[in-house]
Amino acid sequence: MNDKKLAYLSLLSAVIGLLLLAGWSSVTPVPERAIGSLTEASLGEVVTVCGTVGGVKTNKDGHLFFSLTDDTGTINVVKFASRNKVNIENNIAVCATGEVTEYKDELELVAEGVDV
Repeated sequence: MNDKKLAYLSLLSAVIGLLLLAGWSSVTPVPERAIGSLTEASLGEVVTVCGTVGGVKTNKDGHLFFSLTDDTGTINVVKFASRNKVNIENNIAVCATGEVTEYKDELELVAEGVDV
């Protein structure tokens, strides 16, 4: 087999693998977690947390910041403007899905989606 065919097969295999991985991840459910159960060990995990919204703020760039509180704790949530397609108000119940990160020594959720 010549180098050109081998390179083509390698590229084709990689693309098919990425497509299968993307398809699988879209059907894999994201676990719903209690806010109080999130720890530093949760950093980098994609989770769903549900609770009551408070402290809603939007900055000049359109990024949305709010806190989410359930019976077990509170976490700060950020939803960047490019992903901000929902209207969030204080004192409503929502579920937010995103990656657990750390900002200024506090756990934070960078939300990909928010369901009202």
